Amino acid sequence: MTSSKRWQVSWVMSESRKALLVLGMHRSGTSLLAGLIANAGASIGGAVMPAAEDNPKGFFENQLVVNFNEKLLNSLDLGWASWQRLPDNWLASLESKWFEEAARILEAEFQDSEMVCIKDPRICRLLPFWCQVLSANSFKPYCVLTTRQLDEVSASLQKRDGMGKAQADALWLRYNLDALQGANGLPGLHLSYEQVLEHPGSALDQVSDLLGKQLQVSDQAFADSALRHHRVSDTPSWAQHLRRNCEAFPLVPDESLETEVYPLVAELAEQERRIGEQLATEISGTDLSAREAALFNQAEEAKQHAISLSRELESGRQYITDLEREHQQKDELIQTQEASLQEAKERFETSMAENQAYAETLKESIEQAETYSKSLELTIDQKDADMKAAAEAFEKELQKREEYTVSVVSELERKESELVSAHGELEKMHLELQSLHRELAETHQRLIDRTNELEEELKRFRLQRKIIKMMKRVTDG
Repeated sequence: MTSSKRWQVSWVMSESRKALLVLGMHRSGTSLLAGLIANAGASIGGAVMPAAEDNPKGFFENQLVVNFNEKLLNSLDLGWASWQRLPDNWLASLESKWFEEAARILEAEFQDSEMVCIKDPRICRLLPFWCQVLSANSFKPYCVLTTRQLDEVSASLQKRDGMGKAQADALWLRYNLDALQGANGLPGLHLSYEQVLEHPGSALDQVSDLLGKQLQVSDQAFADSALRHHRVSDTPSWAQHLRRNCEAFPLVPDESLETEVYPLVAELAEQERRIGEQLATEISGTDLSAREAALFNQAEEAKQHAISLSRELESGRQYITDLEREHQQKDELIQTQEASLQEAKERFETSMAENQAYAETLKESIEQAETYSKSLELTIDQKDADMKAAAEAFEKELQKREEYTVSVVSELERKESELVSAHGELEKMHLELQSLHRELAETHQRLIDRTNELEEELKRFRLQRKIIKMMKRVTDG
């Protein structure tokens, strides 16, 4: 691979250009904040992602940037929904093509912009890369991290993406941790989702202070509290601790979040993933109808008991509720953690046995649904026959249109041949006119010359006549 230090860019702009990176986990209010900043005058480029049902006022994301970030994560065997850590030394191992492609996106979307706003939650994970690219292209990067309560984000992801709670929790933790660790001394600030939603003007004032440029709210109705669909007040203490670290952004976070809290949450997410794979294996090979799909969705209920382990695990982690005491009694708390984790695993194994029993019941329901599937197959066969007949009729009509098209093309070719011939005649006449024009010019010049000669002769004649008259007067005198 080519080291990232060797890549270069071919365009340079003013050093006064500013790039504001809006950071935050998915469903944390990043679209709201980016929308306020964009409406206040910052450029988000031309390739803007369209609004969607889950974000009716728009995402305010550049589609080229989003596609690039997902592609880069995929190259690292990750995606937007991956809660695993990035590989060690991932930035140094990137080929130069990634930096060059990112530079081309900046040039295409922001070449003439002095202040830009780039928002995509994936940048939380790729922050060191984008800071390097922006700096190399004469942008000064600034960061605004916005956070939302863990369970509100988790509830939103479960509803929108069908994601398990443990995975959603692990994602929330991973995205915010990477944003905190990737800032590395950059100028930045933290704004909570509640601050931006309830006091958009004050939020923009803080962004203005960060950038050294005044931004004003252009649409007072843009921050609409009616779009907030999830409100949860019960937040685990480890999530509260992480959010306190976010409020101190861009300061480096507490190491215990990465080394002690994250492995516990990641373990729950991994166990949840295994349950999903096991359930999927139980029903693999089955052609699910709409009713079967609904029955399969009921399997999510079987996982709720396992998901609740995150709260049970929380109660067994006394060191998280008071991290200051943990620093004073570290050895004793580590032993407590191990015992609590073992207890949680035993509870989880018990829960898995219950889930397997539920899966057996679900299989019986699926067998009943197969009868319904067979009746649907008969209906589908009839629809296929109808569609085949319609396709044959369409092919006949298409053949007629093709024959007509051939005749029209033939007529057009004949007309084109006639036009070519007429064009040749016109060219010939044009040449003849040019020849006549030259002859006329020559004749005109000869007439001018002859006129000049006659005028000279007239002058000589008049002079001679004048001399004769003078001589006659002298003679008569």
